[in-house]
Amino acid sequence: MATHTDLNAPVYEKFNLGIFLLGLLAAALMLLILPIGFIFHPSIILYAALLGTALYFVAIWMMTAGAK
Repeated sequence: MATHTDLNAPVYEKFNLGIFLLGLLAAALMLLILPIGFIFHPSIILYAALLGTALYFVAIWMMTAGAK
């Protein structure tokens, strides 16, 4: 197991509020899919699921390789 002893090394992991809010919005959207689908129309479930999934992919991309 490696230990990190250099306290002056740059920190690459930084909290980004925009990415956090994007992930939070995607999670809230996924939680609202079922009630919205029951109230309005079943096809809204598909569109909300697709949008929520796309937001998750964007958040993961921004946290890893993208937008440096």
